[in-house]
Amino acid sequence: MNRTKQIFLGIATGVVLLLFLKPVLAEEILFFSPTRINLNNSNPVQTVTISNLSDIARAYSISVEDLIMTPEGITTPVDHFDYSAKRMIRFVPRDFVLKPGEKQTIRIMSRTGPDTAMGDYHSHMRFLEDVTKRQENNPPPEGGALISAPLSYEAMIPVVLSHGQVQTIIGLKDAKIEKNQKSAGYKISLQLTRDGNGQGIAYIDTNYTAPDGTRTAATVRRTVYIYRELNEVKKEYEFGLPEGTPVGGNISVSVFDNLSDGAKPVGQMTLPLPE
Repeated sequence: MNRTKQIFLGIATGVVLLLFLKPVLAEEILFFSPTRINLNNSNPVQTVTISNLSDIARAYSISVEDLIMTPEGITTPVDHFDYSAKRMIRFVPRDFVLKPGEKQTIRIMSRTGPDTAMGDYHSHMRFLEDVTKRQENNPPPEGGALISAPLSYEAMIPVVLSHGQVQTIIGLKDAKIEKNQKSAGYKISLQLTRDGNGQGIAYIDTNYTAPDGTRTAATVRRTVYIYRELNEVKKEYEFGLPEGTPVGGNISVSVFDNLSDGAKPVGQMTLPLPE
């Protein structure tokens, strides 16, 4: 799934969910680097640094939660699932307070037992603000007003734990293209596959070939994460071509499982451009 940010706002609660992203701003409140933790037998310890970008002090508590991916590429919370890393993750500290501009480093460690089967496991680290400490950490100046109806911010970042030998096979099962009914562009629908005992990452290149053979990139490269609990996932995206593009031609979709020099696509399809 493309690294995404979802914000849920309640009367007094704002939630920020960070998934599969490069370091980003979370509503200009928190900055996470990195926004994804990868643990394995060779590197069982990692750190994440959180910066408070807001103008007030905030208290946070950390927990580990389980989220799974649906075939549509949407993450949803569950109590437990077979590939949860929750029982294998340790971290310190569990609570912290950040003044404006301050940073906090969290140390995350993996702990696997002798009976742990080889493969990838995943969970999410949850950073939840404790708004009951907002006034305590931000006393108003004499005669000043209290903060009313404070918003509580929550962020989640994925943790992937790889144990032993991990092998994943990514493929392209189907691809379709149609005109976008909402714009002058196009929409592509892909069915990606994953096999093996690991999480998969698919890198998607989309190119346009004109009737004269000229080949250009039709849109930016897409990155899709496929969790271990899925064997197939659907990916849809939209794109447009420059005004004056010749009638005809085709679109080629190439799927890679790595970005190394000379990497060959693990799946490729050519689609006529709809007129």
